[in-house]
Amino acid sequence: MRVKLDALPPPLSRYVSALHYHEGNADGRRERILPSGNIHLLVNLHADEIRVDHESVRGAVLQGPEARSHIVDFSVLRTFVTVDFTPGGATRLFASPLAETRDRLVDLVDLWGPGEATLREQLLEVPEPARKLAVLAAALQRHLDLAPPDPAMVVAAAALRRGAAVADVAAHLGFLQRTFVRRFRAATGLAPKRFARVLRLQRVVGAANAARGRADWARIAAEQGYADQAHLIHDFRDLTGLTPTEYCPISPDAPNHVAAPGDR
Repeated sequence: MRVKLDALPPPLSRYVSALHYHEGNADGRRERILPSGNIHLLVNLHADEIRVDHESVRGAVLQGPEARSHIVDFSVLRTFVTVDFTPGGATRLFASPLAETRDRLVDLVDLWGPGEATLREQLLEVPEPARKLAVLAAALQRHLDLAPPDPAMVVAAAALRRGAAVADVAAHLGFLQRTFVRRFRAATGLAPKRFARVLRLQRVVGAANAARGRADWARIAAEQGYADQAHLIHDFRDLTGLTPTEYCPISPDAPNHVAAPGDR
């Protein structure tokens, strides 16, 4: 079962794009999750534990901006809720610099204080998924700083998502490169070039997934602005730990999920 709430009321809708409830991951296997550049709040309702790579943490965390792939153990993550943030939105809910959370799992108690130590228990106490998401939304509201996300960086993130060059975006917005990098990293947790690489990877993955196993990697490399196919292969391996030909998602509906070694 999956429940998604993306029609959030203001002012929360300015900072949070969607809340999700997931239930029924019966396979319980390990999966390689490809980087998306996104930031998530994650609460495991199956067990008070989350296992990613070689790390095990408590079951309510902020998952910092993803700049590389991670191996997630779904044997302990079968029912959970997640929060997706708008570009720059997470900066208004967490005081910790987002760049310090890159590719990390940070306990919510360390970010929000001991007052939220019972959030997971509160979510477990209510039975219906919609009510669980309402409890989660209330917790987000309690920690919301109503200052808007940096508007220039919201524009920048959208432009980079469409494939614009970093230098062109900085010039269009009238920033010196150093200022642009500082403000973009503060808003998203990633430097703009890294963010652009990850988003280009996502466009590559989308094109490959649409080809249903018959991807023309040379054509995709040219369409996505790589110097050549070798450049695409190098970048793909660097960000995911896989070569393009090793990319095989567990489902067309989950293009960022690949069976981990030993679980294929």
